[in-house]
Amino acid sequence: MIQISHLQKKFGDKSIFDDASFKVEKNRMIAIKGHSGVGKTTLLNMIGLLEPIPSGEYLLNDTVLPKNKKQVEKLRCDTFSYLFQNSNLIPYLSVFENIVLPLRNKKRKISSEMVLELTDKLGISDLLDKKIEYLSGGEKTRIAIARAAITKNPILLADEPTGNLDPQASEEVMKIFTMLKHEFDITILVVTHNDQYDAYYDEIFAISEGKIYERN
Repeated sequence: MIQISHLQKKFGDKSIFDDASFKVEKNRMIAIKGHSGVGKTTLLNMIGLLEPIPSGEYLLNDTVLPKNKKQVEKLRCDTFSYLFQNSNLIPYLSVFENIVLPLRNKKRKISSEMVLELTDKLGISDLLDKKIEYLSGGEKTRIAIARAAITKNPILLADEPTGNLDPQASEEVMKIFTMLKHEFDITILVVTHNDQYDAYYDEIFAISEGKIYERN
């Protein structure tokens, strides 16, 4: 589903990726690990078409990416959802309004029934009328997951989603990811430094010395 070959990437004189390759099959949950500054977030951003790939080949569903900027943007919007460490929720909006924001941006139909079904699965349906500023970190993360999942895009990219959470809330997030993978047929890529939840992942990749290795 995702295949990157011969990736080259530099920041100034520093080589981040040097002839690196990476492949992920559909409906898998993948961890991407490595030391700080090694390129984990950069890789995630390139996969999600938030950053261009300067050199190398990227196949998505066995198809080369289009050259046209508008076509790339449409592909990004139709394929990827994003979950960031700080949730990036809008504090003055309600939980419901935050969750449906991607649908409003895409000018798609908003179904309260669909929102309720999703939030029931995530255990946050009782929060829909609340403002973000009054919620806990774990609740905010689950709301951000709901916002990412509401579009039903096939790939979810998560950058340190448990980085600010306590162990109990982190475990809940991993269980939610597993549920989304099975029930929504979503492929999930997680940048993380935490080894505690390795059992949840189908594969673990490590970035080191400009290469991407599958870790046993």
